[in-house]
Amino acid sequence: MPALGTSGVVPIGDREVHYCADGQGPVTVFFESGLGRSRNTWAAVQPQVARFARTITYDRAGHGRSDSRAEPCTLEELTADHLAVRRAVVDGPCVVVGHSYGGPIVRAGALVEPADVSGVVLVDEVSELCDRLVYGNGMMGSGAFYRAQVVLAKLRLLPSFLTRTHYRTLTSSNPVEDPDELMREIRSEEGSGRGARTALREWQGFTASMRRFHASGPWIPRVPMTTISPTRVPEDKRHLDYIAQSHDETARLACDCRHVFAHTSGHYIQLSEPDTVVNEIRALVDASCTVA
Repeated sequence: MPALGTSGVVPIGDREVHYCADGQGPVTVFFESGLGRSRNTWAAVQPQVARFARTITYDRAGHGRSDSRAEPCTLEELTADHLAVRRAVVDGPCVVVGHSYGGPIVRAGALVEPADVSGVVLVDEVSELCDRLVYGNGMMGSGAFYRAQVVLAKLRLLPSFLTRTHYRTLTSSNPVEDPDELMREIRSEEGSGRGARTALREWQGFTASMRRFHASGPWIPRVPMTTISPTRVPEDKRHLDYIAQSHDETARLACDCRHVFAHTSGHYIQLSEPDTVVNEIRALVDASCTVA
């Protein structure tokens, strides 16, 4: 059995998308990973959430155990897959959680098919409301980073790179049932050339997708939301953090949205400070149960 629950697949055309289901309860928490990452990016959060809700994590096409896709990796295509999986595996109210590029995906999905979405949690999302991300130089170096991952995969160095960077906090101190098994899966799945090539394809579709998303927005679901930012700069200099400023704008435009700052300064809040993410998810799950 893969980590993060019981494995299943959702057929989409001639390919299959892999997901893991765990936990139980009237509310489902549906996780969407950031650009270039598999379901395992939620490994420190999902086991805790499964104690009070049903959870779904899944691998986007070309990542983890999901088949690759022939179509371009645009935001529109990624959202279509997100909705196809959500439609297939969610029955009842759902809190959707998106990290980084997963933020726009879950927000778009919540607006396109809003009936089952009772809450949204955004974890340091990249937002179309941030002009420097969409039209400026807010992600300089990202293209080189994703191309470098392809090279590292060819040299068989990517598994070690990932476990020493993005996943370095996943140790026995984290709430993971079998951290050794999880690390083996991360090294095997995310350290592969296929995963690295898919991450690069997602990046290559990022800027044009975000510009279309910006032109057609704002994409703000009309449900309770939380947006979580890392503490990249001291509180008196937060006006300099243009990504956090876009999170402020999301909260301003929403009908009911909390903007929370984590203590960590890193982008992967769900790995370095999972309790903060879990607590915000729990609050929206509890609110969903009260309404139901």
